[in-house]
Amino acid sequence: MAIRSQDAQAKRDAIQKRRAQVADLRMGGGKQSEIAAILKVSIGTVNGDLKALRAEWRKTSLEDTEAIIALDLERTERMISSLWVQALAGNVSAIREVRELIRLRANVLGWAMPTGAPAAAGENVPPQIREILVVVTPESTTIDGDYEQVAATPSLLPGG
Repeated sequence: MAIRSQDAQAKRDAIQKRRAQVADLRMGGGKQSEIAAILKVSIGTVNGDLKALRAEWRKTSLEDTEAIIALDLERTERMISSLWVQALAGNVSAIREVRELIRLRANVLGWAMPTGAPAAAGENVPPQIREILVVVTPESTTIDGDYEQVAATPSLLPGG
């Protein structure tokens, strides 16, 4: 039994080593037929290796993308938090910046709505986000009106 397990592991190691070579040669511009000749394997083996490599790369890319999105959301939340008190105090510049950051967060989360569309028309938008988007639509009549609406909505306050 132990010999069979060692043989299986040696075979997996050989495949991993070959796939690393296939990846290097392909990224260097090598064609499948050239890679097969260099590694002394069939074109079908190279094709199978490239298929497995692409699936692995796609998975890694998706994981990287999710990590980047999470980091961007955390940064956005920190910026909103740092500006929130100033915005609630009526600082027009801070209000505009918070509004843009909320819009950015909605875009990253896939909750963005077309400019000019009423917030209530958004599909798949949680009610809390609809409420925020009503506050941050560019068609809002006045900054003071936005401020009053935000200040009057406790759920929009940090920890609210």
